Amino acid sequence: MVADPGLLTRRRDPNDGRLVRLYLTDRARAARQPIKEARRRLEDHATATLTDEERRHLRTALTKVIRQLDPDQTASSGEERNGRPDR
Repeated sequence: MVADPGLLTRRRDPNDGRLVRLYLTDRARAARQPIKEARRRLEDHATATLTDEERRHLRTALTKVIRQLDPDQTASSGEERNGRPDR
């Protein structure tokens, strides 16, 4: 579980005792910037042979794929798998 290695803490919501909220620990916050930098370096390396336009197209296409795979997005978007509105 992610909370076990000390990256998250759990606290009851003060307004709704049924909810448990997750918060980043100092250790997790410290790791955010190095992770962002590593992700950026990997993306730069993976797309090094693409033009800026190709990168934009790739990012747009991948965003659409991710939205399609997200059940919350597809349920509320009114679209089928082919991207056309439901009939």
